[in-house]
Amino acid sequence: MRWAGTEQGQRLIARFSTEEYEVKITEDTSEDGIGRAPQPGIATLISANDHSKRKAYELILNPTYFKIPDGMEPLPNQPITPADMMAVAWAGEMLHIYFYAQGISLPHHAREDFQREWRIVAEELGMPDLKHDDVDDERVPQRRFRRMGR
Repeated sequence: MRWAGTEQGQRLIARFSTEEYEVKITEDTSEDGIGRAPQPGIATLISANDHSKRKAYELILNPTYFKIPDGMEPLPNQPITPADMMAVAWAGEMLHIYFYAQGISLPHHAREDFQREWRIVAEELGMPDLKHDDVDDERVPQRRFRRMGR
């Protein structure tokens, strides 16, 4: 609900709420991360500009992924609650689907237009310093936290 209430969320929901698109959403507690949007097959990417073809995408979320480690607290402008994490997951993975729908395959984190869109939604979610880039994929989750009392 939180991401859907943002301007970007409303824009992307409207875009993908047509007969041209199908977005299959799955919750998977065994997912090794908060969420992902697997890159579709090459035929789907190639047909991005063919509005007569239906394109299907997948979004996988793990609502159980987030846990603040004992003795730690979140850094400023980072997700604090599981609801924050789900809003961030929806935003990030739908942004990937938005790029796939334009025929843009991975990797696309380094693209200026991807980062511009991410900064807009991070601001809308109240976490303007939140990153979404290739480095995020390599970070250990504890880097989002600091020891309490520091």
